[in-house]
Amino acid sequence: MEELEITEKPLKFKSRKELNKEKILKNKNIFLTMLILLIPLAINNVIKSLHDMIDALLVAKAYSADEALKNSAIAALDIHWPTFGVFIALGTGLSFAIVGMVGQYVGAKKMDLAKKYASKFIFISVALGLILTLIFFLTSNVVWGKNIIAYLMGARGETLNFANGYFFIRGFEFVFVFFFMSYVAIRQATGETVLPVILNISAVISNIVLTYILVIIFNFGPNGAAIATVISQIMICPIALIDLFKSKKGITISVKDLIPSQKEFVEIAKIAVPASLGAMVSQLGFGVIKGITLSYGDHVSTAFSAGNRISSFLTNFLNAITQVMALFISINIGNKNEKRAKRSYLLGTILSFSSMVFFCIIVIPLRIPIIKMILSVDDSSSVLKLSATYAVWLIGTQPLMGLFQSYCGLFNGSANSKYSLMMELFRLWIFRIPFLVFYVLVIDRSLKNPMGIAYIMMASNILIIIVGEILKRKVNYEVKVKLGNSLA
Repeated sequence: MEELEITEKPLKFKSRKELNKEKILKNKNIFLTMLILLIPLAINNVIKSLHDMIDALLVAKAYSADEALKNSAIAALDIHWPTFGVFIALGTGLSFAIVGMVGQYVGAKKMDLAKKYASKFIFISVALGLILTLIFFLTSNVVWGKNIIAYLMGARGETLNFANGYFFIRGFEFVFVFFFMSYVAIRQATGETVLPVILNISAVISNIVLTYILVIIFNFGPNGAAIATVISQIMICPIALIDLFKSKKGITISVKDLIPSQKEFVEIAKIAVPASLGAMVSQLGFGVIKGITLSYGDHVSTAFSAGNRISSFLTNFLNAITQVMALFISINIGNKNEKRAKRSYLLGTILSFSSMVFFCIIVIPLRIPIIKMILSVDDSSSVLKLSATYAVWLIGTQPLMGLFQSYCGLFNGSANSKYSLMMELFRLWIFRIPFLVFYVLVIDRSLKNPMGIAYIMMASNILIIIVGEILKRKVNYEVKVKLGNSLA
């Protein structure tokens, strides 16, 4: 009898990247899959927000004996936030473009193009970081005797003195921040979030420890907080670089693919520039608003800063949902599955809105002890009452920001970042800033009622939802990247 020859095929185990991609494309329970990918990103973003709060808390604690000096130190940190955001918006735009472009290539199973464009994004991010470091140096107190940016934003006296050193030191982190943001976006494009989150959390923890040592023990003030931030950011970049070149699971980059051709640069710019401009317009608007707030005095700026930090905490959680939503939309559009992309947007929107409603119910009753902790103030402080009132209005409209972020996730995931730019233009430069300027110059010329700023901000958050709904109807869920020689 003739024997049958049995050939055993080796078992092939799928990598986490392949499993994540398969879940995004095929898993029937989209909501559960989104939650699984959301958890590490949400933890990462929440810890980053806590770090921002702890930064302010430690600086406030260092100057708790002198109320005026404490307000100036907190104001210096607070005016850096929108300023830094204006420049970091370029990196945010690149991140959106990476998820949009690389994600669509991954969905279309064009991994060679995904790797090629990932390499070019890394080169662009480092080059931009170097340019911004140079800009920060040329506008610093080292060159002019005072920081030009902080001065133009209204910083004077002790606030400007604190801002001089803080701005100068933080200017050296752009290369590392931009590189790491692009690395994270490349990993997110395939649903790989574990290592980036571990590295980010490690940086935040080391940052907090270093800030405590430099600010509280060595009494370096805001400069100590700046030094701690830069060191912590640098520490994690070598591991990310090794992972980009040597990873056996995720997308890798190649030295030969780093520098984009003119044609490739134009392709990237079409998506990255509107996304970057949208983020820059947003942060520039917040810088103008911060300047208007400073005109009411350091105590008002400090009072509003606590509410802004609580809002930032909630917004960072929203950003995690937006990132996952954009990833689902991008990969499914690349796979030409319009129905699943639309379903992903709907579920992401429900998650964003409902989570913000939940947080509002929890946070608003707890706002006073949170503010007291952040600002190191007691019940007798004049800052506390103003901050608590402002926080109610700001936090109360967070569900609307959930809808706003969902629109942006749809626009960026579908590579329609020009609509994100329009959203930011309308929200800040049409619905908000003109009315704020009119309010300060005409209605409240004596600068006695700073809460008018809050009411105008809230109104703009309501009006922008109408614009978002109109723009949403223009999205066609078509592939925007070139697959081979043609546009799919």
